[in-house]
Amino acid sequence: KMAKPGDDCYDELIPACGGIEISDVANRGISLEQLLDVLLFVWRRCNRSGVINFWRHAQTNESLTFKTINLYELNRWLIVPATAKQRCSYVELVSSHERKQRPEWFVSHWWGEPVVHFVFCLQEFAYQRGHRAVFWVCAYCNNQHELTGDITLDPSCSSFGRAFRRTRGVLVVLDKCATPFRRTWCAFELAMVIRSERKPRPILDIAIFVAEDDGGNDQGANDPDTSPTLVQYPEACGFGQKREMFDGTLGGTRSADELQSFLRVEARGDVRIISDGFLPEDEIISEVDKLFGHTPAKKKALRERFFPVRAAAAGLSVAIEQAEASVPEDKQHILNFITGSSDLNAVYPLAHPAYDSVNAALRARFAMAMLRKVVEEGLVEQWRQATAAISKDSKSLMLDFGFDHCSALTGEMLANLAESLPPQLVGLSLHCQLCSSLDNEGLAGLGRSLMRPGGASQVLRVLELDFRGCSLLGSEGMCCLGLGLKQLSSLLELKISFEDLPCGMDGLVGIADGFSGLANVQHLNLNLHHCDSRDSPFGTFSEFGAKLGTMRRTLRVLNLGCSGCEWATFIGLGRGLARLRRLHLLTLAFAQCTNLKDVGLCSLAEGLGK
Repeated sequence: KMAKPGDDCYDELIPACGGIEISDVANRGISLEQLLDVLLFVWRRCNRSGVINFWRHAQTNESLTFKTINLYELNRWLIVPATAKQRCSYVELVSSHERKQRPEWFVSHWWGEPVVHFVFCLQEFAYQRGHRAVFWVCAYCNNQHELTGDITLDPSCSSFGRAFRRTRGVLVVLDKCATPFRRTWCAFELAMVIRSERKPRPILDIAIFVAEDDGGNDQGANDPDTSPTLVQYPEACGFGQKREMFDGTLGGTRSADELQSFLRVEARGDVRIISDGFLPEDEIISEVDKLFGHTPAKKKALRERFFPVRAAAAGLSVAIEQAEASVPEDKQHILNFITGSSDLNAVYPLAHPAYDSVNAALRARFAMAMLRKVVEEGLVEQWRQATAAISKDSKSLMLDFGFDHCSALTGEMLANLAESLPPQLVGLSLHCQLCSSLDNEGLAGLGRSLMRPGGASQVLRVLELDFRGCSLLGSEGMCCLGLGLKQLSSLLELKISFEDLPCGMDGLVGIADGFSGLANVQHLNLNLHHCDSRDSPFGTFSEFGAKLGTMRRTLRVLNLGCSGCEWATFIGLGRGLARLRRLHLLTLAFAQCTNLKDVGLCSLAEGLGK
């Protein structure tokens, strides 16, 4: 006998109360537990090989499998028939308390991805974000029997727009081809985030499941401990110890155990997330992190470098005006809404500044995530696309680039990246520790970028540069960088690390020469530990100290590290410090400075006494 949709019994999904009515579609969130109940329901209808008994594809009539069934087919075989009698949404059918269904996150995705991969992404996201695991997912939350009430002429008044305004932000779940970027409703959901003016601004995170057999998994796929078995988290989905998700779910039946074993073997892979800001795990700095100099920004960069290049590259070419919709009128209404047209039924423009603004912000998000991997793998075209995307980003105020230990980063690349910095930046961090191919051309390019009229020099408030151990850098590049620093009149905080560099006194004086333009800097951190001087091993410190004194009206905190520097005589440093009348905190490190004599200490003491 050939089965047809509706032949199944759905009682195991329905609570004792028989479901509830949730009149406001924006409040119909689906919990992670309820999504896992869906997986269990499907699994119980599978044979030992994961083929779903009697369920067949609508077009091809081929058997559906647990690993590959997508939401189009799940809607046909489960969501619509299960809710046919009540003619309600799936969420209403399986819920018993409206308050527990209020969504925390809005999910934007394509129905064609495997449902099991989709659930993996939501599971990992809930664990990483540490918030309530209740999501607004259109297939489960809209009433599939009466969609005309949920999809309105004005997209912002549709169930999608109303639900977005109730949630903390949007999670975009990508398939391996990044299809959501080519779907109009997904474009609308992304545009809502980019254009939103609410406070706090909504979060936009992006997740993807990378299957081991795709060949795109960079880490963890061969480790049984990191295989994506379903796990249970505390009720609030805060941080805590992972445990089996199916403990207690639907009575902990034998099929749940079998599903767990099946997933360990047949659905191996990992979830990668590009986060909007830091995840809680990024901000936990352990003693090991401190040992390696890891900051939240560095941990975020290291985590996101494993996001698949193929998916991220698709993000570099996102064009919301080219996205497609199953219903052509939907695209017409959405694009007119994005452009701000008063007539949503009008012919939408093929090009518009509103499209460009949304596209640029989205492309920059992916460019930042994939930049290091592009450098490491020598992907020239992707590097060009990524830097172009960063240059057109008009939304980001702070950028943090992590290239530590990246031997492929050259001076030419850094100069090209510096030229691409958008002009509205108020914060910039460059982490380039032990980049063995980075030469003076990179510092020169950075200096030129800071001197560029109308560039970031006009508004930059915080600048952090870490070039520790970059052995090809020297005084020539440092002098060029100093010329750029001189233009940063709005800078409040400067942190520079040149540890273990053969920079020479000329380079140090060149950097210090830039201090004369720092009219508002309040915090200065200079790491010059073990800087050797090729050209002036016993050079005087007088000129360097005098340059520090030019910040006498604003500098409040000074950290100067010169341990292991032969040239650090400290003669003249005291006179510079004596001029810093507003200084509140001073830290000097000069251990193992073999050329330090009594005359230098006396000069320093004299300045400190004033």
